[in-house]
Parts: sequence; structure tokens; C-alpha cells
Amino acid sequence: MPSQKKRHMAQNIYSNPVLRETSGKFEGFSIDFRGVKTPLSTYWALCNWGMDLTAFKEEHPDAHGGGAYAGLQNTVIGRLAIMSFWETFYDGDSKRHNARRVYPAGESTFGGEGEGTNNIVPFAWEDNKWYRMILRSWEDSETGTTFVGQWVLDVAENRWSLVSYFDTGFKKSFMRGGMSQFQENFWDKHYKKIRSFNFKNVYIKEAGKNEGWKYIERTSLSYDDPRWNYHTGGTHDFGATEEYFYGSSGGDVRDQAAYDAVRPLSAVYGVKGGKALPSGRGVKPKLTEENGKKILSYTSSGTTVPVLSCAVTGFDAKGKTLFCTAKTRPHDCALELPEAAKYSVVLTDVYGREKTYEI
Repeated sequence: MPSQKKRHMAQNIYSNPVLRETSGKFEGFSIDFRGVKTPLSTYWALCNWGMDLTAFKEEHPDAHGGGAYAGLQNTVIGRLAIMSFWETFYDGDSKRHNARRVYPAGESTFGGEGEGTNNIVPFAWEDNKWYRMILRSWEDSETGTTFVGQWVLDVAENRWSLVSYFDTGFKKSFMRGGMSQFQENFWDKHYKKIRSFNFKNVYIKEAGKNEGWKYIERTSLSYDDPRWNYHTGGTHDFGATEEYFYGSSGGDVRDQAAYDAVRPLSAVYGVKGGKALPSGRGVKPKLTEENGKKILSYTSSGTTVPVLSCAVTGFDAKGKTLFCTAKTRPHDCALELPEAAKYSVVLTDVYGREKTYEI
């Protein structure tokens, strides 16, 4: 029997969307994901990116870091959703800058593979169901810094969940990088189980442009290069149908070198699509009076597309502008307004669609 190198994990499967025809500067990312076989100790990174540090480097030229990732996990404590931001180092690596979690409230730091701030929460995603994860970056009206938020849509039930959002602490920033994906077996106890996924409808929204979402039809799929990664092994498969990309890994093979020799290390695939965004109806604002105060609310019902921001202009009876105000905190969908004869309300949803209401 041929000798085998000792290994402890199933192969990772990687995806690198082909972004050559984009600016590489993003304020939005969307992907539809389906876990097919989802054993314990598996993480599906649905996006990996970095924050743009251009403005931060004007004050700290040697700044580096600022990476982030988001996705879904199946763990021994249940199914989870995650978003994390690594530290940014500057001033000769003597100082560190961390993102701050705004929603859910509270502090949550992590160590191990670097250090940073994260949000890991129970999220009851199921096998063989499509979910859409949307990431958005935007400038907060209160701090002037760049926020990043994560939403997940249960496509079949048309039900939205705001998972989390963070204040990156950077001004004039946005997402950039490969916007890549991967499937990971993170505990060797469960390496023999086959784990597999499908994904489709990859879109980006470029920062600083008034264009809509751009469909990304091709991605490069690969697995761990055996020349440098000796702790993974077993079966691996990836490719595409007309509808979606797929990948799987796990289990044992008799002769790893022979198995790998007849299978591609990487290849670029394309799928048809590009008509999946947007989805769902919008939120309608409501003006009420509570204890003599005017309260504008625009809360999502769960099946309506979530609101990213709200801008209100108040006018007197002659049409003169009295005030302008805005709120960019997606979990707090209410504004106390000064008295006015008429209000013009502009709601912007997570897809960037604006709708104006006269109240």
C-alpha cells in the first residue's frame, strides 16, 4: 500500500470571483448559498475582504491589516452566523485599531488566528435551503465613519434577518479585495464526513458609483495545494452547473498523491444568472404622535426588504425647508421629528434603492 502523509482535516475548497472588470472598490456584496451536506466542524466563509485604509494612512502611513470575513457555521454548539474584523496595526506595529460592534450591542473580541472584534450568534439555517447574504458599507450620519452590516435572507420564506453591523472607525472607507469564499473543516474529529455546498448569484455594488449591482458570472475554484498544505487531504470536487457553483470534500482516499494527480488544482467556471436582485417589497414609513412628540417609524416586518438609512426634510406651510435629518442605524428604525407642516421621507434599502414618501 502506498504511504500516506498524516493529515488531520478535510480539504478546503476555495472560490475567487473574477473581478477584473470592476474597480475593486465595493460598498455592497451579495451571494446566494446552499449547504448540501453540512457535518459538524464546518465553516462556509461567504465573503473575505479588507477595508480600504487610504484615508487612515494619511495620518498613519504604515497602517496595515483591516481584514474581515462573514459566513455560516455548523458547530457542536449549534448553527451560527459570524462576522469578524481583524485588527489594523500602525505606528511601527506599536498601536492597534479595532472595529467596534454596534449591533448587537456589547463587546466581543477574539484571538487565535490574529485578534480583532466579532459577532457569532445562533442562526438556524438549514440544509438544502437557499440563503442570501448581503454585506453593505456606508457612512454613518452620527460618527462620519464607515459602518459595515450583514443581512441574511431565507429565500424560500422571503424572511430577512439583520445579523450584525460594525463601526470600522475608518473614514471614507469601503470594502475591497478578492471578496472570496471557502469551505473549511476546522476540527479534525469530523474530517471523514463529506461536506458540500452550492452558491450562485454573486453580485457587487461598486463604491462611489451611482450604478446598480453588477453580476459576477465567473469564479476560480480550487482546493488546498498539496505542495504546501500537509494537514489536509481526502476527496475533493468542484465545478459548476448552468445554475450554480459547487464544491465538496471529506473522507479518505487510498493514495492521496495519485488521487490528486488526475484532478485539477484549480479551474475557472461560469454560470448563467444575473436576474436575482432585488427581492421583496419595501418598508412604508409611519408618523405617529407619542406624548406630544412626532415619531417617524419605518420598521421592517421581516418579509420586507430592510431599510439601510432614512433621510427626512421638514417644510412649513409655504414650502420653506425647516430642517434636514438622517438616521443610518438599521436596527433603530425610528426618528423623533420637530414640528412641520409636511415631511419628505427618503428610505434607502439594503439594495440601495431609494423611495420618497410625502407625509
